[in-house]
Amino acid sequence: MAKRLTDTEKWDDPWFRSLSPVMKCIWIFLCDRCDNAGVWKKDFEIMQFFIGQPIEPDKALAVFNDNKKRIVPIGEDKWLICKFAIFQYSNNPKMYKHINDLCVKHGLDIDTLFIGYQYPIDRAKDKDKVKVKDEGVVRGNKADYDLSWPISYLNSLLGTRYSTTIRSNLDVVKARYSEGRTQDDFKTVIDKKVAQWRSDEKMSKYLRPETLFNRTKFESYLNEPTTKVDDNGVPLEFRTKDNLVRR
Repeated sequence: MAKRLTDTEKWDDPWFRSLSPVMKCIWIFLCDRCDNAGVWKKDFEIMQFFIGQPIEPDKALAVFNDNKKRIVPIGEDKWLICKFAIFQYSNNPKMYKHINDLCVKHGLDIDTLFIGYQYPIDRAKDKDKVKVKDEGVVRGNKADYDLSWPISYLNSLLGTRYSTTIRSNLDVVKARYSEGRTQDDFKTVIDKKVAQWRSDEKMSKYLRPETLFNRTKFESYLNEPTTKVDDNGVPLEFRTKDNLVRR
């Protein structure tokens, strides 16, 4: 299993501190044993073997979802750790293709994954359905994935739900790619403007695809002084407890 980030602030979280020793072990086990999309295939026998204590799945699910949705069942055999992927990989564009492939495997939508689920999922009822609103974004297609990535990344930082299938959003992204811009260029622009405007009541409304990826504005945004970031690539200006997403 590859190395992963860990949320050292969980020890200051009243919710985590209130967990019993067994529940703490279960939570850490899930975060270590899930795949890179945050999906764990249920195996309570092996969980119990490693933890050394009896496991009550229904009780664990209720405890983890107390006052906040943290675990979402997927069908009958999987659990999803909400916002695991955004915590681990929101600042690592190279992982997005891999995460997208896992989403296809699990029947999940990558945009929803990077925002966080708000409702239970039962893919057994609609496992043959694929969330595609028009021909704009088709899962597993690299060209369509590249078009949707800047919008998904913006959503992951802001918690917004800008559509990756609306033509007006995709057109401005496609136009910048056609000029030779890269995924790293989009990330640079998004990071800079989010750092500058996120806390600005007047300017925050312009943190949207039509403004950030506009033909005349994109060039100037890209060439502005580089925003300082921490070791994880998070711009220092908006590195707060609220947007350092807990696992």
